Amino acid sequence: MPEYVEGGGELGGEMEFDYTFSMEKIRKQVTAPDPNISGERFYLGGAEFKDYKAVFYNFGDGRVLFASEAEEIEEDRFQYHIADHLGNNVVTFEDRDGDGNITTESDTDNEEDWEVVQRNLYYPFGLAQQGCWRAETTPEMNYLYNGKELENDLGFDMAFYGFRLYDAAIGRFGGVDPISDRFAFVSVFNYAENSPIAHIDLHGLQALFAPNGRLIAYKVQQGQGPTQIAADLNVNHSSSLSNLPEGQIKWQSIVLDNLPNFTNVVNGDGSFADKDNSDYTSGNIKTGEILAISDGNQSEINSAKKQLSMVEEKLDSINKDISKAEDIISTSEEVIRIDNNPSARNDRRGNGNAGGSIGTNILNEWVRKPAVEESKEKRKNFVRTKDSLNNVIGNEE
Repeated sequence: MPEYVEGGGELGGEMEFDYTFSMEKIRKQVTAPDPNISGERFYLGGAEFKDYKAVFYNFGDGRVLFASEAEEIEEDRFQYHIADHLGNNVVTFEDRDGDGNITTESDTDNEEDWEVVQRNLYYPFGLAQQGCWRAETTPEMNYLYNGKELENDLGFDMAFYGFRLYDAAIGRFGGVDPISDRFAFVSVFNYAENSPIAHIDLHGLQALFAPNGRLIAYKVQQGQGPTQIAADLNVNHSSSLSNLPEGQIKWQSIVLDNLPNFTNVVNGDGSFADKDNSDYTSGNIKTGEILAISDGNQSEINSAKKQLSMVEEKLDSINKDISKAEDIISTSEEVIRIDNNPSARNDRRGNGNAGGSIGTNILNEWVRKPAVEESKEKRKNFVRTKDSLNNVIGNEE
C-alpha cells in the first residue's frame, strides 16, 4: 500500500498515508496548491474526521452526516445506500423532509426537493459511467464500486481494497496478490479472476468465488472458531457450497483445509480437540485471516484419508503396548501366585528364581494396571475417531 503519492499535472501536491498493522487506512494528509483540496483526514472504525472535525459515520447500509458549517449541514442527517448484488453502491438517498417518502425527479422538477442525492452506474470492471443520471452529494460519498473507497484526490482515482489498490480504468490491481500461490491459473494482478459480473475480490486477496460460483475463501470474523465459521457458511452461503453434500460444510473440513491456522484445534495424534476445551472455539486464528474453503467433498475425503492413516498407525502402536503390558502383568501375577504357595515357591527358588519380591517389582515398576486401563480408554477414543473417518470416506465416496 502506498505511503506517499506525488500528484501530477496541473494539480500538483502530494498525499501521505498511515496504516494499521492489518493494512487499514487510518490517516491521509493531502498537501496541494488548492486549499480546498488540502487537509488531513482520519479513519477511526466507521467514523471519518477532516481536520479533526467529525464529518460522517459509515454503517452497514448508509452513513450519518454530522452537523458542519464547513459542509453547510445544519443538523445530523441519515443517508442510505442501495447496492447491487456485488456490493456496488448505485443509489444514495435521504428523507430530508421526514415525511416517510423519497422524492425523486419524477415527482418534481425542483432539484432542491430531490431526495435521491447520488446515483452511480459502472462498467463491468468498476469504471464509473458518465451520464445525465449521475449525481453527487456533499460531503462526497466515495464508497462506490464493491463499497470500497475511491481515492480521487489529486487525480489519483484508485480504490482501496485493504491489501492492494485497484485501478478500475484497466481492471487490474497495482500490486501482486499476496496469496497468489493459491491461484496459479490467473495473473497476480487480476481482479476477481476476470469475472467481475459474477464475482467480487476480497480486500484485494482474490475472489471469494470460483468461476463456477462456489465459495473458496472466507474472512474470519471476530470471535469465530471453526464451528461458528461452518454455521455462518451453511446458513448464509449454502447456495455457494453446492459441491458439498446437501450444501453443508463441516467444521472438521475447515480445520483440515487450514491446519496451520488451527494448530490448537488438532491434537498431536491427529484427533480433534474436545469441544469443551477452550482452545477448540478459537484455535489460533485471528480476526481478518483468510481461510481456504474445501473444494467440494473430495477435499474432505482426502483429508479424512490422511487422518485415518495417522489414527490407524497410532492404534497399532497402542495395541502392541497393551499386549506387551498384559503379558508382563500375567507373568507377574504368576510369580506372585507361586510366591504365595510354599511348595511351588521352593521349587521356583530351587530353579534359581527370586520369588515374590520380583513379581511385586514387576507389577509396580515395569507396568501398572491403571496405566493399561488408561491405554485401553485411549484405544476406545481412537476407534471412535477411526469409525467417524470411515463414515466420512464411505458416505461421500
